[in-house]
Amino acid sequence: MHLRSVMGVLATCAITAKLGSVLVVFCWVPRRYKLFDRCSTLWSRVILGSIGVKVSVSGLEHLDTRNPAIYMVNHQSLLDTPILFGHVSPALRFVAKKSLRWVPFMGWAMALNDFVFIDRQQRGSAIASLDRAGDKIASGTSVLVFPEGTRGPGEQLLPFKKGGFMLALKAQVPIVPLRLTGTPALLPKGSLLPASGSVHLAIGPAIPTAGMTTAQRDELMERVRQAIEALPRSPQEAVAASPAPV
Repeated sequence: MHLRSVMGVLATCAITAKLGSVLVVFCWVPRRYKLFDRCSTLWSRVILGSIGVKVSVSGLEHLDTRNPAIYMVNHQSLLDTPILFGHVSPALRFVAKKSLRWVPFMGWAMALNDFVFIDRQQRGSAIASLDRAGDKIASGTSVLVFPEGTRGPGEQLLPFKKGGFMLALKAQVPIVPLRLTGTPALLPKGSLLPASGSVHLAIGPAIPTAGMTTAQRDELMERVRQAIEALPRSPQEAVAASPAPV
């Protein structure tokens, strides 16, 4: 397992540098967003395949990539990002912390492809970043937000940040709750050596925000938290929760 972990890290570094360089060099082409989507799909497959991560998905019937939405998911591991690119949509644009902009290759490619970087220490800057995210949603792009704002230490959700919910209320687009289970066991916070294993991604029904006002922000936050917590943590739970055939 240790050898595979090292090989997985080397493969991750190599594919990130190679594809990141391609995206930086070709950032001027008219169809650069399509190029980014294809590269991010390949990036995800190489990383997960080299490590030996198998992802099961439930709730795909709730996934509608034709219309803009805000996706909200628990955040526990560096593996979360390739899993989300590979199994939700490569066209997602993340709201990410500002420091990621300067990560070689990956951060540069993200910055050149309309990802939104937020500095939570500067209120004015954070508000401006969320306004930019709102512009992307208005143009038809779906945005992914980690409502906890950082990686949590375990399965229990951390307190939610307010920004993503204000964004949803202003844009009047639905929030799609997601839950990842198993990533901390494969690559816990503070570790750089991943392990092979299985992960489950659960997708829940979209939560509408149309007609809601900013005064209902806390109500929306609680509703999304409950929705994420209620999602199945394994394929077996997903099957058990499915309605019986008529």
